[in-house]
Amino acid sequence: MPDMSCATDANCEPLHHVNKMAGHLNDAAEHLRQDALKVDDPLFKAMFASAAQVLDRLVEAFRTYESNTGQSLGEKP
Repeated sequence: MPDMSCATDANCEPLHHVNKMAGHLNDAAEHLRQDALKVDDPLFKAMFASAAQVLDRLVEAFRTYESNTGQSLGEKP
C-alpha cells in the first residue's frame, strides 16, 4: 500500500492538488473536443461536447477554490 503521508510540503498543500487536478480535467475536456471532431456521429459528438462542458464547469469550480483560498490567505486574486 502506498505511503499516504506528506513526503514533501507541496504534497501537503491542498492548492497543489487542486491545481494539478484542474490541469488534468482541462486536458481531458480538450481531448474530448478533439475526439468529437474525428467521428462523424451526431450522438457521439453531442455526448463528448456535453462531457467537455461538465469538465469545464469542474475546472471553474477548482479555480474558484484556488481564488477563494488565495484571498483568505491575503493574496490578490
